[in-house]
Amino acid sequence: MSSSFRVAIVSFVAAAAIPFACGGSGGSSASPRDASDDNPSLPRHFEAGSGEEEVADAPDEYVAQAAHCTRAGDAGPPEPFDAGSDALPDVIALPQVLGFGGPTLAAPTPVSITFAGDSLADPLDDFVASVGCTSYWRTVGADYGVGDAVASTPVRLGEAAPTAIDDTAIVAWLAQKIETGDPQFPRPAAGTIYVVWYPDGTLVTSQGYESCQTFGGYHQGAQLTDGTPFSYAVIPRCQGDDQTGLASLTLAASHELIETSTDPQPDTMPAYNFPDVNHVGWELFAGAEVGDMCEFDNDDAYVPPGFPWVVQRIWSNRAAWAGQTPCVPADSPVYFYAAAVPTDIATLNLQGTPQSYPAVHVSVGTSGTVAVQVIGDGSPGMMQLQALDPAELLHGSPHLNLTLDSTVAAPGATVHLTIQKLSGDPSGAEPFLLEATMNGRQTLTWGVTSD
Repeated sequence: MSSSFRVAIVSFVAAAAIPFACGGSGGSSASPRDASDDNPSLPRHFEAGSGEEEVADAPDEYVAQAAHCTRAGDAGPPEPFDAGSDALPDVIALPQVLGFGGPTLAAPTPVSITFAGDSLADPLDDFVASVGCTSYWRTVGADYGVGDAVASTPVRLGEAAPTAIDDTAIVAWLAQKIETGDPQFPRPAAGTIYVVWYPDGTLVTSQGYESCQTFGGYHQGAQLTDGTPFSYAVIPRCQGDDQTGLASLTLAASHELIETSTDPQPDTMPAYNFPDVNHVGWELFAGAEVGDMCEFDNDDAYVPPGFPWVVQRIWSNRAAWAGQTPCVPADSPVYFYAAAVPTDIATLNLQGTPQSYPAVHVSVGTSGTVAVQVIGDGSPGMMQLQALDPAELLHGSPHLNLTLDSTVAAPGATVHLTIQKLSGDPSGAEPFLLEATMNGRQTLTWGVTSD
């Protein structure tokens, strides 16, 4: 995404106190406007009966809890799913996360980096070494040309972590370690991902935003002084992250590892990091890399069978195109949602190019109405519907007043949403959120207004 477009919307999402973030903007700095995951005031959700009870704090004498991945026998990366450039989904279908020509990592090679005295170094290293050949990883990577992630030798630093560091300093520190020939730091190859785990007591900032307040992790791309690109992920330690079997850390790390693999250089060579133009609203709130698209679902956290750690479900273009549960591995074959059907067209600078997208024209101080289609896969049941203003959720100060003419509907029904715009972004693009709930499950879609 272009930096100019990010500037237009960064103020909207920057205050979100949420556990992890995605690829950034503006040189080597990760942008907290990509911050992702549920609001920390809400409880995390885990898969009942999927192994959650096996997640436990690391013992004093740590023993690896999962087999480490090896490259031997790897059949190579899968072919990425491509619905075709002339076959993008219409406005009421589920979106596609588009590739913009940048590279993905066919053979990711993460390097786990921990600091002196980190009591969680063993399980964190084991997580990085084992997640990349699980059925989970292969399922989420299948659509994007991402093969098994086989870790390099972990780096155990003798130095203590700083008490505070910003992203620019992290890039300089990594580059210095690599360029001075530190034997623990391999030079970046095509699949290298440096995964830096900062311990409790280290405050990480990016563009002035603080870890654990705005983000709990991010990934980004940078360059060495000779122009060699490299990719890295930063996972800080937040209060409570040493509890419940490292769930917060591995949840965030799974998100960042798969996004680094599907979008390793998000600013300079973007890959999978933006929705199709019929679904721009998905981008305006928290980004549209493949982890972002699922993080707000109430069942985003998941423990794969036979795997000891919590990971995050990831968006599948293939499943979305088929109208199936798009966040995989799916927890249920039943899928339903509510989608706005705007009839207006607006223009924004998207990926550096002015592009038209469906929107609801509502100027500040006026109201407008849009149809909302209630969509299901034929399963019986009534959905409870809500329309929500993200600005009010984040800041307590609404930009939109949203009213549905019916809050209960069955698949196939059409309801209507009245939007009163109280205030708005200077770009005119103001997102709104539609939530559908049935039998305890929740799905989310996004729409967008323009002036």
